[in-house]
Amino acid sequence: MAETYEKVVKVCTTITGIVSAISSILVTTTNDINTIIKNTSNWNWLIVVLIISLLLCIIGIVLLIFNKKEKGIHIVADNNKSESKIDILQQSFDDYINSGEATQYMKTLGDKDEQKLKINQMYESLKNLKNNGEDSGELESKLYYLYIFSLLHGAKTRVWAVSMGSEWNDSEEEKEFLRMNFEVARRKIHLERIFVIEKKDLKNLINTEAVIEQIKNRGVYYKTYVVFKEDLDKKRPNLYNQLGCGFLAFDDFAIADDRFVENDIRGFIHTSKASYKDFNTKFTELRDFAIVLDKDYIDSLPI
Repeated sequence: MAETYEKVVKVCTTITGIVSAISSILVTTTNDINTIIKNTSNWNWLIVVLIISLLLCIIGIVLLIFNKKEKGIHIVADNNKSESKIDILQQSFDDYINSGEATQYMKTLGDKDEQKLKINQMYESLKNLKNNGEDSGELESKLYYLYIFSLLHGAKTRVWAVSMGSEWNDSEEEKEFLRMNFEVARRKIHLERIFVIEKKDLKNLINTEAVIEQIKNRGVYYKTYVVFKEDLDKKRPNLYNQLGCGFLAFDDFAIADDRFVENDIRGFIHTSKASYKDFNTKFTELRDFAIVLDKDYIDSLPI
């Protein structure tokens, strides 16, 4: 619409210029304006032309002003369409809890009232995250999982993760987490996971049921790797400590930064570009040491 107004303004300006030029020529080249008026069938036609020119000028100015306001409206509209990351995350949470796939897990949170309470806590946490900036602060276990599930549900292109040791257990949260990992790959979204362990813990890792399932599902969209702490200590002595308790990254959208407190997983959600860059650097450096963790590798082991 803005382009249309610009064209109208140009047309009006052009017409005004032409009419003004003609009027000017007539005024300057005619010796006796009264004679012209008398010989013309229209009374005071020159005055009429001048009035029309003035009106066209006024119309052009009005359209120009309106056009600028219209552009301003479009800018506001575009800004409104550019939702914040937290708005998008909240929509992903809404989509997740309202989807059939979340039904079974939501039941594990308790009865309807308890589920509603946890959902309200999640909305309050999202509100705080939006108001406080780009870091959620430490989240208790169930809220942290709900963030992760929402991010997995809303993932678009890529998920990349670092797992420190064999951290899976038989909790309902971990079962849902594993299921959603496989669902991401089923949607043809690339998921890479690097297990970081000491060499002595390899046997325990590959005998963990959740890890076995991941190796079985390894393919084009689901990739598993292992990195040994000993190799990092030799060439990147500080990198291991920088990995903390592990993390998950979702596209270039958000980072889920794990914390473990007495076998209870907690964590932070980071959404800033600086955080993304920092964790991406760690993952890229770690990737240089990664060994493909698949059936062929396991079969080649002397254990």
